[in-house]
Amino acid sequence: MRKQPWCDCVTYEMRYGRRGVVDAIGIRSNKTGRSAATAKRRIQAVEVKVSRSDLLQDLRNKKMFKYEKGSSHCVLAVHPDCFAQGATKKDILAELTKLGLPKHWGVWLLPRRLNANAVSPLRRATALLSISEARSNYILIRMARSLSARVMDKNV
Repeated sequence: MRKQPWCDCVTYEMRYGRRGVVDAIGIRSNKTGRSAATAKRRIQAVEVKVSRSDLLQDLRNKKMFKYEKGSSHCVLAVHPDCFAQGATKKDILAELTKLGLPKHWGVWLLPRRLNANAVSPLRRATALLSISEARSNYILIRMARSLSARVMDKNV
């Protein structure tokens, strides 16, 4: 997310209200100095799944859908091991739809080696709601606290 032109700030494993701990979250908070295409505030929650059992369990329990409330966009980042070997983009998207992932969720395919940088977007997330300035500021403060706590704990 850090490389996306819309993204001002990113953090990971942040407590997200009463909804739990979101794997990653990115935000675009300020409207000034932006083109019309990137002027809207955005809060994008990302849920990461690296095993098929974890993916199936979360989809069955609808655990990750709780991040939709309070986010403008939601993305599922999945590892190739969550699917049959050689599954195509079309196969992956069809299976996720069959398993109950809503079509407004974006889908990213993680690289086979988790330390690699190349994430393949399979489907773009569509906007769920508009983000108010108050919501944007609240999330920025939460992100700052989360990152500061890591620095103080030397857990960066």
